[in-house]
Amino acid sequence: MPLDHNDTNNLIMNENVHQNKNINEYHNTNQNTFDNYHNESQNSEEDNKIPSTLLVCRTIQNQEALMPMKILFDSGASNTMIHSRCLPPGATPSINPDERTKFQTVAGLLESNRNVFLDNITFPEFDKTKRISGATAYVFDTD
Repeated sequence: MPLDHNDTNNLIMNENVHQNKNINEYHNTNQNTFDNYHNESQNSEEDNKIPSTLLVCRTIQNQEALMPMKILFDSGASNTMIHSRCLPPGATPSINPDERTKFQTVAGLLESNRNVFLDNITFPEFDKTKRISGATAYVFDTD
């Protein structure tokens, strides 16, 4: 049974990882392989203290998402956010020209009037078979 999209609050998707891998390779591989990829992305002891994992979704804004993303579980965030560089080609965010939504994060205040919809989300490090049916993420550009 898919998880509710509200379960994805407090996620920040900040980078694509392993850009030479197709998403199907991540969906069709074993847990040990996911552990290896995750360990490769966390090189130092300091990195291991950061609450992060891999996220895989089939589409972002109805465009095929070919790369898994390294995400941060940010308990200080008020909403789910995604960096614009993580969007696949052709994924045009929805824009609300009348209102910029403000978000509190551990790093400070961010604003956005753009959002995208992520569909069929998994966190393979936790469970490859459980899926979140979808989630809305606000798009940001700052580093």
